[in-house]
Amino acid sequence: MVGEKGVQKVGVFLGSRRGELKRTAPVIVKAIQKIKEENSNIELIVPTLPRLKNRVKEKILPLDLPMTISVEAKDKWAMFKACDVAVAVSGTVGLELAAANVPHVIVYKANPLTVTVIKRVIKTKYAHLANIILQKEIVPEYIQEKATPNNIAQGVLSLLSDTKVRDQQTQAFEQVRESIGGNKTPSKAAAEYISKL
Repeated sequence: MVGEKGVQKVGVFLGSRRGELKRTAPVIVKAIQKIKEENSNIELIVPTLPRLKNRVKEKILPLDLPMTISVEAKDKWAMFKACDVAVAVSGTVGLELAAANVPHVIVYKANPLTVTVIKRVIKTKYAHLANIILQKEIVPEYIQEKATPNNIAQGVLSLLSDTKVRDQQTQAFEQVRESIGGNKTPSKAAAEYISKL
């Protein structure tokens, strides 16, 4: 449990696309290194896809931390539940983490041209679906120039050390779960909500 002397488990969700892994994983890995310097009593929980497993291992193993890397779909829900906090590439997984009541931050780095086009089409000021639902930034978003190792590390360290910060998220996640379908599994609730959008 967070706040006790036991190991704190940090979920690391590096995305489902090779492009995301290439652009965003390096900054997340650097952030975890900074977290390790402040709090070495952590264990990483790293769910990924079979086709990305070797690339994920290549990026994450040099951190030299206790970790569980899994590609088994049947283990996904258990791995969510095992996380005290998480850092995730922005996408559906953010809504899944909110539905699973896991405090987290999101990160994303995209091609600048892609971002320019997206900004012209999408007018919401938030990237995380939970923040869009709540119309406020309850989950910290480190997007583009804000996606620095220091910013990400400080966001995760704050969740690991500050009960109030964690509670603000988990209390807000109650509203999110009501909005997306109550007691369904996180994956199903997130998928159904996104399909409605």
